[in-house]
Amino acid sequence: MNNTKDLVSAKLNNAYIHELVVSLKKQSTSITGLIASVLRSKNTLSAKNAEIGLILLNESTLVRDKNQWSRTHLTQSSRRFKALAEISDGKNFWDAKRYPLLEFIFGSANAPFVKKAWEMIPTLMYQTGYARRSFRGSGLDEIYFCRQINFLIDLIHENNYDFTLAEYALHSNTISASNFSFVYAGAIELNNTVLKQQFIDTVLGLHETGRPSRDVIKAMLLSNDVECWVAVEKLLLSAQRQEGLRQTILECLDETSLGAMKHLIKVIIEHKLARFSSVIRAIDTWAGFGWEGEKETTVRRFLELADFYLSDPSAIENAVESKDNAEVYMALWAQGVLDVSKCTSLLDKVVTGNNEKITLALYFISQVGLSSFSIKYGRHYLEHIDPVIVCQAVELVNVSVFLDMMTPHEKSEVFSVLEQQMERLPKKT
Repeated sequence: MNNTKDLVSAKLNNAYIHELVVSLKKQSTSITGLIASVLRSKNTLSAKNAEIGLILLNESTLVRDKNQWSRTHLTQSSRRFKALAEISDGKNFWDAKRYPLLEFIFGSANAPFVKKAWEMIPTLMYQTGYARRSFRGSGLDEIYFCRQINFLIDLIHENNYDFTLAEYALHSNTISASNFSFVYAGAIELNNTVLKQQFIDTVLGLHETGRPSRDVIKAMLLSNDVECWVAVEKLLLSAQRQEGLRQTILECLDETSLGAMKHLIKVIIEHKLARFSSVIRAIDTWAGFGWEGEKETTVRRFLELADFYLSDPSAIENAVESKDNAEVYMALWAQGVLDVSKCTSLLDKVVTGNNEKITLALYFISQVGLSSFSIKYGRHYLEHIDPVIVCQAVELVNVSVFLDMMTPHEKSEVFSVLEQQMERLPKKT
């Protein structure tokens, strides 16, 4: 163990970011960089590409966010995001003109996998962080572009070991480089059979030194490779009493490919794994139920509904008109996983129901976390007579994005409505 730690420590370059910034600044102002910009030289980084690198690292003298940290994430309103969006959209950002920057930072061997990882992100969930849900969507180009950029910023900071990609994976239990899971997945997608076999051997316990890690497991599930999914399935079923290992697999499932998610939901149902606390926590993260400890029968039913609607999307439209709230919510959830933009017509049906159904719809919208949904439904239901529905509506409008889009007059109207609603509340006795 100590030998491994010593090896990892020896490979760490603590000055990596400083050296990269110095090199990019030199390229952005040098004659060779300027000439490369004009001649599009393949051997030298152009001044324009060097400037993009500096913007990513918050070190550009032209565009810099107030926070001085080079790992500062972007938001859609930040100056750096706007500057990068003016250069290109996410779909075409790493074209032939700008691709040399990826090679400059990550090397020619890994650059194709980084580019593939970037391209995979818009097929995944758009939310990040602890409160994330499993939703994906079309027409969310700016949101996904922002996520792609932040992924790259983090990846650059994790690229501070003198390792090959295979070595990064072997030491992924020791080092902090979680964003490399996307790069490993990119390698699988681009048919890197050597790396794929290393991952399979690792999770099946056949590799000489490799041990299963969250990063490798996530990479295999991020991929669209069925052989990788089956290997992780075998690891899950072999976990027995290893609740920690089971949790490691399931807690990242919502962040992975849709195919892998559907595959493992079927595995959980078939092998009756709904009794485990890690499964309960996973479903809670996927859908936002706020579960602490539910009965196995309840968990199994929600899993079966998830499996049914994801496998047969044609059943979703009728399901949202069901009297059973579990069926309604899981139908909405499944459509959100497939494409959240198609949920509006379904929500319009749900809110024609009773107050319970309206509350359910508004709660689902709060989990979606998109301003377009909040604006459409939040303001309307502030004036509802039911205080529970009003509280859900307040949750939707009480977000900075929503408030920023309103005029002073509209804000005043909302405040007046809320004052009237406060007067309707029963007085404390």
